[in-house]
Order: sequence, then C-alpha cells, then structure tokens
Amino acid sequence: MFTSRSLALSTIVAGLVSVASAACTEGAYQCVSPGVLPDFTLCAGGTNYALTCGPGTVCYPSGNSIICNLPSTASATTTSSSVPTTRSKTTTTTKTTTTKTTTTKPTTKTSTTPVKSTTTTTTTTATTPTTTPTNTPSSGNLAITYDQFNCIFTQLNGTLPYERFTGLVSTFNDEPWVTDPHKLAIFLGEIDHESDGLTALREYCSLPGANPSCLTDFDGQGWPCGSTTPVAGQHYYGRGFIQLTWVCNYAAAGQALGLDLVNNPSLVETNVTVAWQTTKWFWDFNNIAAASGFANATQIINPIECDQGAGTNANQQARIARYNTVIKCMGLVDPLPKEC
Repeated sequence: MFTSRSLALSTIVAGLVSVASAACTEGAYQCVSPGVLPDFTLCAGGTNYALTCGPGTVCYPSGNSIICNLPSTASATTTSSSVPTTRSKTTTTTKTTTTKTTTTKPTTKTSTTPVKSTTTTTTTTATTPTTTPTNTPSSGNLAITYDQFNCIFTQLNGTLPYERFTGLVSTFNDEPWVTDPHKLAIFLGEIDHESDGLTALREYCSLPGANPSCLTDFDGQGWPCGSTTPVAGQHYYGRGFIQLTWVCNYAAAGQALGLDLVNNPSLVETNVTVAWQTTKWFWDFNNIAAASGFANATQIINPIECDQGAGTNANQQARIARYNTVIKCMGLVDPLPKEC
C-alpha cells in the first residue's frame, strides 16, 4: 500500500555482529532454532548478522521473515509460516484516510523538542485474504486481550491483526507499564492515531504526488536538531508506528538500537521489527508512560497540535476519537481531560 525507497541491506548493519556462514540470500531472515531460541540472522551484503528477539520471546519463521512471539503461544514450525492459515476467499477494501498528524522527537535529555504537524489526504485500495486464526496469541504481560485488540484496530485485515498483535507483545512485554490498562490504553490511542490504525508505516504527505516539501522539511540542521548532520539523498519524514521524524531522532534511535538509521531511515518503514523498536525507544526516551493522562501524552508527542486550541483542532479531535475507541474496547473509563 505504501511505496518506499530501495534499501541496500549491506549498509544497515552498522554495529551488528557477523556470524560465520555459507553464502546467504540477500535480505533473508532465519531463526537459529525455531520455537526454542530468540536468536535469528539477517543476510546483508552476503554476510549473516546475528540478531535477537525481545526478552521472553523466541523466533518463529513467517514466510520470508520471522515473528518474535512468546514460547507458550506460537506453534513452532520449520515451514513457511506460523501465521494463521488463509481461506480461499478474498475481500477488497477501499479506505479513504484524511487528516493525519505526525511528530516525533526526544523532549528530554540531550535535545530540544521537535514538533511537526502535517495534514494530507490520500485514498488507498488493498486486496487481502480473509483469514481465520488457528490459535489465539497470548497477551503476555500486556493488559489487553486479542479480542480487545481486534475491537480497536478494525482497519487491519488478512494476517495483519495477528502479526501486529504478536509484534506488540514481543516488543513491549518487558515494559512495566503495560500491566496498567490505563497506561496501555494511552499508548494504543496515540499509536492508533499516528499510524492510522497500525496500517501506515510511512507518512502520507511523503507519498508520491502528495506534498513534495514533506520529503525535505525535516532533513536540515538547526532547530530542533542542532548540529546533527543529515545524509544527502536521505529524508527523515515520519515512519513507523509512532511516525519517527527529524534526523536527530533517527540518529538517537539508531544509536540506541545499534542501527545506522541516519544513512538508512527507510529501515523504519520497511522492517516491522524496527518500526516497533523505534516506537518503544521514543516512548521510553520521553518517559511518556509517566504522563498524567492522554492530554499530557499528546502534549509530549505533538505540542503544536495542542497549541492550536482545544475544541477547534480537527487533528486533535481525530486523535481523541481513536482514544475513545480504545477505552471503550478495553472496558475502561477515563474521567481526565482528553484535550491538551
């Protein structure tokens, strides 16, 4: 559904450890011991590099990629996929997406808060298979069930509900705040808005024919990124489930994850694992789990949206509507103000 620039895998493995192996297939992922160990490899530039799943999870093959899931909930396999099987029936869905606001930037520690508000409209059509899950994935430590997740993220279809849920659990299972349903609801409401229901890994305004300036608006030095140097030919618009934005964010997130995201920002949109990892990094770096409520979390993520005034900002109202769906599906009540 979303186009992306081609990515030379040989350049994205800065800081990773190579492992001795025979010739490998470029871009291929492989579990070291499916269903048993968290370790897996990524082939880049003819060399396999050692990677690992998140704490408490193990690696399972999934087509040409892998899924990190809890050992007690995913069926180990050495065949093509551990994702639920697909029925022969297919459905075609047409989605019109409007008014999407994105922002990302560390707001504490070593840098100044970056803010960004973009608005664009795009219509996408996708044909995906209807699927019937063969097993219900575990929630791990997260205070949400798979049914509640599907109640929230109704735009997902095919195998995506299963893949997004297991990706969420494997990435965030070790976070202490995920056991608090209210804190988890705030997180889900924010990423629901930022990623258009976990469907958009690339900012809509950067799509071909949308807004040419969006490609370069967040590349330069100066505010808010200080002396962070962008790479010629690369652009730092919103990507991933939190819509990571600005070159200094890509630099800081990449340093924390051991990836060169300044030279290869597209990795955040082309690799779902990295999309989740950068979302986790941003949430932790800015300590958003400590926010006093949904309005405070929005203030941290997008202060420009808050500065436009409560009750009149369509972007903020859309964000709040997403959050209201989250708390309804999770059976929660939030008496705190939602407008920042």
